[in-house]
Amino acid sequence: MAPQTPQPPPDFTLDPASIVQHTELLIAASAKVWDAVAQISPDEATFSNAILPLICDENDRMSISPQLGFLHNVSPLKELREASKEARKILNRDSIGRFSRADVFRVVNAVWQKHESLDPESRLYVEKLQTQFIKTGQGLTDEAVKAKVKDNLVKINELENEHIRNLDSDVGGLWLTLDELQGVPQSHLDRWKAEGDKRWIDHKIPNYTAVMQHALRDDIRQKVWLDMENRAKGLNGAGLKEILVLRDEVARALGYKHHAELRESDRILKTDDAVHFLNRIRDVLQELGTCELESLKALKAKKTREEQSQDAPLSEQFFPWDRPFFQRIAKQNSLQVDQDEVAEYFPFDRCLSRMLSILGALFGVKFLKYSRDAPQITTWHEGVDVYSVWDEEAQGGHFLGYLYMDVFPRDNKYGHKGMFKMRPGYERQDGSRNYPCSAFMTNYSPPSATRPSLLKIAEVVSCFHELGHTLHNLTSKTKYARFHGSSVPRDFVEIPSIMLEEIFWNPHVVRMISGHYLTEQDSETEKKLPEDIIERLIADQFAHTGLGNLSTLHFSMFDLLIHTPSDHQAICDMNLAVEFNKLRREICLVSGPEDIGYEADFVHSFCRFRFPIGYDTAYYTYLL
Repeated sequence: MAPQTPQPPPDFTLDPASIVQHTELLIAASAKVWDAVAQISPDEATFSNAILPLICDENDRMSISPQLGFLHNVSPLKELREASKEARKILNRDSIGRFSRADVFRVVNAVWQKHESLDPESRLYVEKLQTQFIKTGQGLTDEAVKAKVKDNLVKINELENEHIRNLDSDVGGLWLTLDELQGVPQSHLDRWKAEGDKRWIDHKIPNYTAVMQHALRDDIRQKVWLDMENRAKGLNGAGLKEILVLRDEVARALGYKHHAELRESDRILKTDDAVHFLNRIRDVLQELGTCELESLKALKAKKTREEQSQDAPLSEQFFPWDRPFFQRIAKQNSLQVDQDEVAEYFPFDRCLSRMLSILGALFGVKFLKYSRDAPQITTWHEGVDVYSVWDEEAQGGHFLGYLYMDVFPRDNKYGHKGMFKMRPGYERQDGSRNYPCSAFMTNYSPPSATRPSLLKIAEVVSCFHELGHTLHNLTSKTKYARFHGSSVPRDFVEIPSIMLEEIFWNPHVVRMISGHYLTEQDSETEKKLPEDIIERLIADQFAHTGLGNLSTLHFSMFDLLIHTPSDHQAICDMNLAVEFNKLRREICLVSGPEDIGYEADFVHSFCRFRFPIGYDTAYYTYLL
C-alpha cells in the first residue's frame, strides 16, 4: 500500500458546470488581488507589498487552471472537452486583459526600476513579469496601437488552441482492401476496424506507421502519405497563416524586427545565432543523408528488379513515402532480424516497470502504482494509470508528486507524445509545498486479444525521452510556479530528455528491459533479447538517422523562416505550402508530389504539425 501523501491528487470528477465555476472563481480571485496592487503608490511599491501578492495569486491560479484546460486534450466526453476548451479560452483572455492593465504595470515597473536586493529566483520573477507587461503593449504610448496588440494577442491564442484541437479531434482516414495492404503484418490487420475485406486506416500514428513501413505497393504508400499530409489542410491552413500574420503585426508594433526577435527573451540562442547554427550543420547532415539515401535507393532498385518492373515510371526517384518502407528493410538487414520480432521482446507493461526501476536507481526516486479502483484516485479515462512518486529513503523519503500515464490512442485524445504539467510545484506562503502532477501522454500500439502492446526500439527510446520530461517536472524544486519543471528557455526544454534517451543504449540496460512477451516475467525461463542482436542494435544506433535529422532540420528552418519575414507584407504574401515544400526538396534530398504532376502547393504538410504553435521559433532544440 502506498504511504499517505501530503497533498491529494487532482479531482477529475469534474462536470461542465464545475469547470465553469472554477474558472469564474479563479478570475474573481485574480481581479481582487490585482485591483489591490493597482492602488499602491509607485513610490511605496516594493517586492513584498506589490509583487508577492501577484506571485501568490499566480501560484494559486496555476495549481488549478492547467487541469481545467487539460481535459480538452483527453476527455472522451464531448461536453467536457467543450467546457475545458472554453475555460482555457476565458482564462487566457483574462490573463491578457490583466497584463494590459496600465495601473498595475505602473506599480510593477516601479519595483523593477528600484532593483531591490532579492534572491535570484525573485529577481528573475520581477524581470519576467515586467517583460510580460511590455510584450502585452504596456511600453506603448499610442492607446489605439496598444488596444490592437491586446486584441491580436487574444485572437492568436484562440487560433493556436484551435490548431491543436483540430489535430486532436481528427477522426479521418482511408478504407483500404487487404490486397492494397499486402505486406502489413497480420497483427495490425486483426486490430483494425473491418468491413468485409477492407480495413480502416485512421491517422493515429501506430496505424499510419504500420502501413508506411510495411505496405508493399508504392502507390498505396503514396496514397496514405498524401492523405496524412493533407489531413488538416482545410482546417489549419488559413488559421496558421492568420496566426503568423498577427504574430508579426504584434512584434512590429512592439518595436521588434519580427516575431522571432520578440521570442528571444524565451530562448537561449538569439535568432541570428540559431540560423547560423542550422546553416553550419546543414552540410554535415546532408552528407550523412546522401549516403543513407543512396543505400535506400539501392534497396528500392532491387525491389523494382525483383518485381520485374524495370520500366516502371519514376523508379529512379525516391519519395517521402518510400523512406519508412526502405528504412525498415535497411534496419532489418543491419540487425539481421525483423523489427517486429525485436518488438516481441519489449512488451510495454514489462518495459515500463523496468524503466521506472532504472530511473529510480539513477535519480534516487521510487514510483508506487495505485490500483485503478483506489478510492483517492480519479482519472479522465479508465485506461489511465496513476503513480505516487517519492524520494528514496536514503534521500529522505519525501513525496515528490503524482504521475499519470495515458499511453494508447483513442478518438479525441492528444494525438502525439508528450508530458503535460497538470499541476506545478512551488512554495506556499506557510513554507509547505504544493506538489506537481505530470501526465505522460503517448500513442503506442494498443494491446490486442492475443498479444500485449509491443514497442519498437524507437518507441522504447521515446518512452525514456518522455519519462525524462516527467522526471524534470516531478523532481524540480522552485519557489514559484512560473519557473517549475520544464518552464525553462524553450530551446533548452528538450535537452534533459534527449540526454535521458542515451540511457537505453547500454547493453546492460537493453538486456534488463527486454523480455519476450510469451515468457514469464522475472522467471528463470524469461527469454531476453539475444546478445548478438543487442550488439548489432547498439552498433547500429546512429545508422539510418541521416534523413531523419534532415527532416528535423527542415522543420527547424521552416519554423524560423515563417517567423523572420523581411517586412510585414512578406508574411502576408507568403505561400506557406510552397515554402514548406521547397525547403523539403532543398534539405531532405528526396523528390516530392510536385515531381509527379501535383502543384507546388498541393501538399499542406505544415498544417498537420504542432511545432509552429508549441515550439514557436525554437524547434531547433532537437538538433542541439
